[in-house]
Amino acid sequence: MADIVVKTVNLTKEYVIGIRKKTRVLALDHLDIEINKGETFGLLGPNGSGKTTTLKLLLDFISPSQGQGWVLGKRLGNIEAKNRIGYLSEVSYLYSYLTAWELLDFCGSLFGIASIERKRRIDKILDLVGLAEKAHVRLSSYSKGMLQRAALAQTLINDPDLLLLDEPTSGLDPIGQREMRDVFLKLREQGKTLFLCSHQLSEAELICDRIGILHKGRLSKIGKLDDLLTMKHAVKIKATNIDKETNDKLNKIIEISIVEDEADKGMLEISLDEHLVNDVIDVLRSNNSRILSIMPTKRSLEEIFVEAVEN
Repeated sequence: MADIVVKTVNLTKEYVIGIRKKTRVLALDHLDIEINKGETFGLLGPNGSGKTTTLKLLLDFISPSQGQGWVLGKRLGNIEAKNRIGYLSEVSYLYSYLTAWELLDFCGSLFGIASIERKRRIDKILDLVGLAEKAHVRLSSYSKGMLQRAALAQTLINDPDLLLLDEPTSGLDPIGQREMRDVFLKLREQGKTLFLCSHQLSEAELICDRIGILHKGRLSKIGKLDDLLTMKHAVKIKATNIDKETNDKLNKIIEISIVEDEADKGMLEISLDEHLVNDVIDVLRSNNSRILSIMPTKRSLEEIFVEAVEN
């Protein structure tokens, strides 16, 4: 279990609500996940699917109704493990009268980090998140994107091995999202393990190694992003210099789909099952057509997400 940073077995959370405490809501339903060291894992799902509940359980903010979990090799709630976690909540409440430098200095003191070491870390972190030039400006004058970067900076002051990120780009404009994404990629290069909860599919697709899709508290799909996006046995061939004779031969292969490029009428995109690849290549080569690419067919993450949620 040395290389497994997060592990849950049948992790379940049920809330009892209402005046008479008779209504039961299953927020998380027997969650089984494993996240490896250095991995960027995205837990995706619509609002109310149980993503934040999962993070709260991992952080020991709430207790599970059933099941168990481990973080950094320790049982949930272990103080030693908590000291090695960085947590970015969806809505961060920062002291607006402080500067970014003062905020990180305060947070570092809470961890008992020595003054000289705190200064070294603060300068390094503010440079990483792009706030070095605004280090001594009050947070009250920060934009939403800058505040989000300041919030991320405070999660890094203890040099965590694991980062738990709850909707980290929510409410940011495209430039702010890109800036945050660049920071996450740098952290991944440093060997940090990132657990990202989000419904921003485009962000997850750009930075995650693996994803899990959560719906109504239940994990409906999990796997490597490339494996999930690649359609098994499906291939696309792009070719040009297609004459009428070649086109006629291709159209006789009834199991393929041919689409002509609108911008280049001489280029075809041929969708087919992989067992037909050699047949199509033979037709193209026999008539001196030019093959530009042969690629596995990929679906969008949105298609996979909608399929998982609707099913």
